[in-house]
Amino acid sequence: KARRLRFVTDHPGLIFDSYEELMKCPEVDIVYIGTPTSHHYAHTMMALEAGNHVLVEKPFAVNQAQAQQMVNTATERGLFLMEAMWSRFLPSYAQLRGLLTEGVIGEVQTVSACFGGRMDYLPHQRAFRPDLAGGALLDGGVYPIGLIHMILGTPRRVIADAAFLESGVDGDVAAILDYPGQNGIAMTSIRTTLDG
Repeated sequence: KARRLRFVTDHPGLIFDSYEELMKCPEVDIVYIGTPTSHHYAHTMMALEAGNHVLVEKPFAVNQAQAQQMVNTATERGLFLMEAMWSRFLPSYAQLRGLLTEGVIGEVQTVSACFGGRMDYLPHQRAFRPDLAGGALLDGGVYPIGLIHMILGTPRRVIADAAFLESGVDGDVAAILDYPGQNGIAMTSIRTTLDG
């Protein structure tokens, strides 16, 4: 509460009653979208349509149609739009990209990646709510899939299966990303801690 009051005192012209008012402020250059996944599309579109550059938290959107519309709008308006995926900027990822580019590793045949941790099942929390686009795939699956995509590119097909929780969200997901002569194996969970 003290930090909020200090901000209001220090920045009297930057207090807004709505997202719409914030997006239209001429002093805003870029908007970071950190709302629940279910709201990424609407809030990103609102920012882009107001002429703002956007950094949107992972996952970028809940489906391909939303993601494509976001990209199209940013492109049409000449605006910066990027998914805030911190793992892409890890020094280890940069080193891996360098090793792959230099051919040190050789031709990659299979990439296996997993990311998951057990969460206490609390149906009212975001990760367990379908209306907020909760679930293992959107919450943590972006990390192993992002790593596989960085190494192998876009797969020709994806084969996946999930175990669903009582609330309707996916608790565990296993996927095979199929490439000509290569495979990516991704696993994610919000009900089991995964090592590897």
